Amino acid sequence: MNKLKFIFLSAALSISFAATAQEPLSYGLDAQLDSVHFAKIRSHMDSIRLHRPAVAVVFSGGGAKSAAQVGAIKLLQQKGVPIDLVLGSSMGGFTAGIFALGYDGNDVERIMGGMDWESAVIELQKRNELRMDRKLYRDRFQVSLPFGKDWKGEQHPLIPLGVFHAQVIRNTINSISVGYGQDIDFLDLPTPLVTLSTDIVTAHPKYWMSGSVADAMISTFSVPGLFVPTRRHGMILSDGAFTNNYPAQTAEDLGADIIIGLDVAAPRAKYDEIKTGTGVFSQIFDMLGMDPFRESYSHLDLNIRANLEGYDMLSFDRKSVDTLFRRGNESMAVYAGAVDSLAALIGAVAEPRKDRAIDLSLEKVAVTGVELRGVRDAEGTLRKLRIDPSLEMIVGKAELDEIAARLRGTREYVSVVYRLTGEKAPYKLIFDCIPNPRNLIGVGLRVDTEEYASALLNFGIGTIGVGHSLDVNARFGLNTALGVEYSYRTPVGIDPFARMRIGYYAHCKLHGQASGGINELNFVNAGAAFGVISRFSRWAEVELAAATEYYSVGRNRMPSAKVYAFARGDNFDNAAFPTRGIKYSVRYDHYLSDYSRVYNMYSAVGADLEAAVTAGKIFTFHPHASARYIFSNGERMPFYFANSLSVGYDSRTFEHQRAFIGLNDAYLLDGNFLVTAGLNLQLRVAKGHYISMLSSFGDNSYSIGDFRNGLLFAGAGVQYGMDFVLGSVIRADVHWSTLSGPGAYLALGLDF
Repeated sequence: MNKLKFIFLSAALSISFAATAQEPLSYGLDAQLDSVHFAKIRSHMDSIRLHRPAVAVVFSGGGAKSAAQVGAIKLLQQKGVPIDLVLGSSMGGFTAGIFALGYDGNDVERIMGGMDWESAVIELQKRNELRMDRKLYRDRFQVSLPFGKDWKGEQHPLIPLGVFHAQVIRNTINSISVGYGQDIDFLDLPTPLVTLSTDIVTAHPKYWMSGSVADAMISTFSVPGLFVPTRRHGMILSDGAFTNNYPAQTAEDLGADIIIGLDVAAPRAKYDEIKTGTGVFSQIFDMLGMDPFRESYSHLDLNIRANLEGYDMLSFDRKSVDTLFRRGNESMAVYAGAVDSLAALIGAVAEPRKDRAIDLSLEKVAVTGVELRGVRDAEGTLRKLRIDPSLEMIVGKAELDEIAARLRGTREYVSVVYRLTGEKAPYKLIFDCIPNPRNLIGVGLRVDTEEYASALLNFGIGTIGVGHSLDVNARFGLNTALGVEYSYRTPVGIDPFARMRIGYYAHCKLHGQASGGINELNFVNAGAAFGVISRFSRWAEVELAAATEYYSVGRNRMPSAKVYAFARGDNFDNAAFPTRGIKYSVRYDHYLSDYSRVYNMYSAVGADLEAAVTAGKIFTFHPHASARYIFSNGERMPFYFANSLSVGYDSRTFEHQRAFIGLNDAYLLDGNFLVTAGLNLQLRVAKGHYISMLSSFGDNSYSIGDFRNGLLFAGAGVQYGMDFVLGSVIRADVHWSTLSGPGAYLALGLDF
């Protein structure tokens, strides 16, 4: 155990503190200011040493394993051990920061345990928070890369400095640090705090002893390439593990007499223990700071380590985090005696700390002077959000998350972070928004038993934000198409557009009701549309347009013109496996002219409705229904306008085509009136894994009055589904229907 340090001379202590009391906060790598702040912390520890030994607790880095450090915090508090300074690096700096804000061990576990770490790390915004057009975009593209200049003219690279901005984690920190949200000296926190980051410009450590608590907590665990590094005052700050993942030596330099370490770094793994990519990454990451880490042990009076076997720094799934909390609590029994000995040596119990920070998930506060930064039209945006910055608001975390989600849902901002400044209410509320570049590249992929392999490529110029926009979509596969759309994106979200499309459909199999067999068609489809579309709502969009269509099948040429109105809404929480929400669409098409003079004029109205209702934690019911009626006076109609059913998903070949379980090929129906309905039961067997019982019924008749006298059909199936966090889907089913008999369907990827 370290010997207790000598007490500083009283005169030297007085002179040092007097000289530094009014020094400015230390931001960048300023050796002189850092030295001053080191002296202030040593003076603080010296003042404690007049009565008892000064105690520091050091939190090592370890990624998700930092959850196991909470058990040690609880043990130290249970035994009454006073904690005068906490230090942390990497994820340990995050855990230490929460404690430094005044929260006890139970609070730290509640806060860390309440986070959806997988979603927070990869920043996958909830689907029902997205604006409708962005929701539909994400449903079709696994990869989406903004690039180019934003509205301020700043250039964004196609390959950014990091994949994620840690905005969800930063907002969580800002929601639990109210009252300490402004730049402060960390000695003024309920428990003084020091965290370490690495400046990748100079390769020197940055000791956070003042400034922004959020910056100190975020930058210390910003893994390069994963998180965008924090840029502050000439520094580009990355993970503190690269310079010192266990700053016990720093605790000694700052004047601590007793140093307790909470160790969650990975020991050197054995040959047969490294079996996964995450295991390799975790091992390499820990190896980077192995030598200074080992040297840190010589400065510790007690090293506390929980049972971490089987877990690595990326074990952020809900089950793993809960297990690490439990193991951290259970592992502390073996350290109880050693902690009792330290408590006896210290000879004093912990005193009450300053008031802890306000946690907005538990308490609402008054704010005034709302400010949007990084927004093109701040006043107009505030009006859309129905916020009057001159009035006082009462907000909690839910309200602030909702505002941030609405701003992010437009896709105009790559990051939206809120913070409350001031020491007491009413606080000032600031939203820091980082604009997205206006251009976008998207890639969607799928493989299925119907079309084999397909790819969708999007290239958008000016598609994010307001102003002129050009969108190009290319689809490759058996059904190959090219579409170009120009629109002018207005601030109010009612956008005029012009759209052109040409496609070639090869070996399109259509089972004909009249023929009773399968027709394999090769045809060309082209068209253009001019109209307006709404792009402002999270729940719905409406499109009104005039359009021309052209079909070429063999020697037949079929040009036509029409007007249509289309409305749809969707607030499903997941596109492939929703657990709550409603999805609907209503469409009316009226053909003005058929220039081929083969068909008479016709029109159609259709509607679709689907709901997701959860019963308990694992069951979800999906009732669904659709109807479409064609007004044709019994006259002949073209195949592309007739009612039809598709395999796998809606609109596979034609816009009005509806998926029906149990089909082995698309089915072309004769009747004017089509009704389908059904009920699916979805069972979540594990996170991201689903078993579904599927059922559908249908009726196709020549008129509404003839309903139930036409073709009646039914289908059923059992489906296994897997949903990847980053947006790809696997679906495999075995099925049967009265139209096709038994069969199977397999799909990997998104529907488009």
